[in-house]
This record gives sequence, C-alpha cells and structure tokens, in this order.
Amino acid sequence: MIRSVPMSNTTTFSTPPVLVSEERLQRRVTELAAQINREYAGREITLICTLAGSVVFVADLMRQLTVPFVCTFLHTSSYGPGGSSEVRVVLDTAEPIEGRHVIVFEGAVVSGLTLKYVVDWLHVRRPASLRCCALVVKRNSLKVDMPVEYVGFELNEGFAVGYGIADRGRFRGLRYLGDARGL
Repeated sequence: MIRSVPMSNTTTFSTPPVLVSEERLQRRVTELAAQINREYAGREITLICTLAGSVVFVADLMRQLTVPFVCTFLHTSSYGPGGSSEVRVVLDTAEPIEGRHVIVFEGAVVSGLTLKYVVDWLHVRRPASLRCCALVVKRNSLKVDMPVEYVGFELNEGFAVGYGIADRGRFRGLRYLGDARGL
C-alpha cells in the first residue's frame, strides 16, 4: 500500500511500499556484524564507507563490531551524460590501506561496475585483504563478475530505496527498504 503525504500545497510525496522491514534490516545487520567479528577476531580492519548510499548501513553495523577498526570514506560518481557508466573518484579515502584488512561497504550493487572500479582502485594500494559488503545486491543486473563476500539482501525485483539508499536524493531516510518503482 502506498501512502501519500502532502509536502506543500502542490506536491504530494508517496511513501514506497516495504521490501524489507526495519526489524528484518536490523537482524541482518546484526548477523553481518557477528560474521565480521568472527572472521576478523584479533585483527584490526579498515571500513571504507562509500558515500552516500552505505552511510546508514555502516553506522549501524560498526556500532556492533567488537574488533578494532578504522572507518574512512570514499565517494564516487558513476552517472555520466546519457547514462554512461564512467566512474570517477570524487573523494578519496583519508587513511592509508597498505598492509591492512579492508572491507568496502556499498549500499546497493546493481551493475557491479562502480564496485569493480573501487576494488581495482584500492588493490593498487596493496591492502593485506580486500572484501566487499553490500546491503543490497541485484545479481540479475550485474554486468561484471563482482564477488561480494558479505550480502545483506539479494533483491532482484523492485528499486530499493531507504536506509541510506536514495533515488535522486529522495527516500534516503526511510527506516526500511522500500520499492521506488513508479514513484
């Protein structure tokens, strides 16, 4: 069910229907944090939060980590003219990663092109290990073979928004994952 909320005298904002509830999201984040804690016990890790789609996800997950970590940010742009898939780094990480165990966090992996670019970009810096974690992966839309070791949800239907993931800047603050198709 889509509920409409008046935004002004002339604008109506439709709330996306739920794909993944807030409760289910929190359970899965807890499970992912526990898995990372087990796999990295006794080692410090570097979390690379890709802006802006993974911010809420990383914020919730890192509060549940028991392993020592450093968190840094990376911002890419992958939306060129005419829908091109040219990827560029807009803001690079502030922390050196050579010899460190690194986990790159993405909000949603749809084509895999941006994440592949980021992983290739970071591999040059010789981390001890480099893994990927995504809140949402759309496997049926991947254009490249991109391993994502930690997956929150595989959602092959719908256009996921919320919990940090936006559609043209909208819906990022939803506490659940919603479906923005047609909104």
